[in-house]
Amino acid sequence: LGAASKLYSCISREVFLRAQTLEISALFLLQRNLPAAPHGACDAALCCLFAEAVRRFTTLAPLDIQVLSKTCGLLLGLSAHTPALQPAQILSVCMSLSKEEA
Repeated sequence: LGAASKLYSCISREVFLRAQTLEISALFLLQRNLPAAPHGACDAALCCLFAEAVRRFTTLAPLDIQVLSKTCGLLLGLSAHTPALQPAQILSVCMSLSKEEA
């Protein structure tokens, strides 16, 4: 699928409409996979997803924080074997990614 595909614009639109009601597993799935979309196709939607993670951060279960840590670490280019980020680091990365412009 190329950047011109309507799929990415549809996904982005749905993210904006549903971000606050997404199940946490769906939020994490989108955070892990949307970075693989063509450059610029889903950047704003990805920012929205990380903003939602920031909003929910204090209510996340410990396992959810581990998942978010791994996602943030991979987006930072860290090895999958790198120790988990600390909660303050995770929150900082999510805040940064929620504001990033492509």
